[in-house]
Amino acid sequence: SISTHRPYSWARYWSENGQDVTVLTAKKQGFDHPLDLNLSKLKGVKVIEVPYQLFWGPILKFSYVEKLGKWLRRKFLNYLGADYDPRNSWFFSTSPIFSKLARESDVVISTYGPEAAHIIGCKMKILYPSIYWIADYRDLWSGNPSFVEVSEKLKKKIKEEEKETVGKYADLITSVSDDLCQRLSKLHNKTTIKVTNGFDIDE
Repeated sequence: SISTHRPYSWARYWSENGQDVTVLTAKKQGFDHPLDLNLSKLKGVKVIEVPYQLFWGPILKFSYVEKLGKWLRRKFLNYLGADYDPRNSWFFSTSPIFSKLARESDVVISTYGPEAAHIIGCKMKILYPSIYWIADYRDLWSGNPSFVEVSEKLKKKIKEEEKETVGKYADLITSVSDDLCQRLSKLHNKTTIKVTNGFDIDE
């Protein structure tokens, strides 16, 4: 729910303050479950839902297939040489859309994870350097606890990818706590500010 409520609240209050807000998001699949979080449509906010390009997507509706896939991913992560998350294929689906959005935007905010979100933010910044790109972290990328058992070689590769995107092109980094802000500031040598999770007082 954090991955939904955090950007949802931003879109709500920015639009209420007169900003033109567009949200680019993935059309949800079975592996995004639970899918029972229904929020009201926001007046004045344009939402673009783009499906994943997954030829094997339909079989993921079976829970045992999803569990097997997660087990295999954990077991073979070191051998694959990358963090294979099906959500990262979303980058290819969104390419023509985020290119158009980049021409029309002054500010882009991407929120991790998956890393596809930051990669899209980075590509938009490269296409139009005048864009102000804010890279938000709900969780760490290369410092994520899920990588605790992977090889040092793979950890280094993931960290290099993060530094080549966020570290090289982001104008500002935001995160949820003082600890994460300090770690991200040290990693990227960029201004990093805390924007905590919370609740909407009106609701």
